[in-house]
Amino acid sequence: MRDHFAVHRWERDEPRLVLLAAPPATGDGAGVRGRVAAYQHLLAWTGPVMISPEWLRLTVAAIGWVRDITDAQYTRLLSELTAQLHGQTYPPLELGLAHLGHSAVSLNVQDVVPVVEWAVAAEAAARQVLGSSVEVFDWPRFGIAYARGMATRSDLLPRIVAANQSPELRDSVAVWPVERLLVAELCQDARRRAYRWTVRDTIPIATQHKAVGSVNVTPGVNARQTGISAE
Repeated sequence: MRDHFAVHRWERDEPRLVLLAAPPATGDGAGVRGRVAAYQHLLAWTGPVMISPEWLRLTVAAIGWVRDITDAQYTRLLSELTAQLHGQTYPPLELGLAHLGHSAVSLNVQDVVPVVEWAVAAEAAARQVLGSSVEVFDWPRFGIAYARGMATRSDLLPRIVAANQSPELRDSVAVWPVERLLVAELCQDARRRAYRWTVRDTIPIATQHKAVGSVNVTPGVNARQTGISAE
């Protein structure tokens, strides 16, 4: 029998309050989006459902079901979470090669320490205000495509291996200095096998900026695409 994929179904058909990072459309996010576009072009076929640019994200933690959190609790939660993140400086994320998970194709997060620290902050805030733990993922994932039920490992893996070996992606990473985390209501559209969210609040964070040239960033057609100054 063929090994089919399916998007994990939530226990409840309603939004969840999550902490996530989404690359901006310009500036520091351009290199990330350029790398995603390159992979999506190489993987384009009838199997994976490509995640559109406006919904690209790295989910840090699922805090709880929106309906279970009162307005007063949310206000305290936001204050506590902001306090946990304030005063800390984080290294930029580096997104590398693609890998295949149970239900999605994702880019590897090279250094997971910043994401773990954000998740720890969310955990502390949730315990302080809600008296409960948050859901964090075994490994930070930056999804670029959802796997449809018809897509199989035998079909998809060779395409991912070939994409990872392409010269423009094999020896490069996309550097992403995350400067804000989003507290959002995440919705799952099981029929379309996709996720959407509505931002409730933005939490600024301090991130170290690597000097251009310190890493081999994703090449692109021009400086606008890669997010690198042409000067």
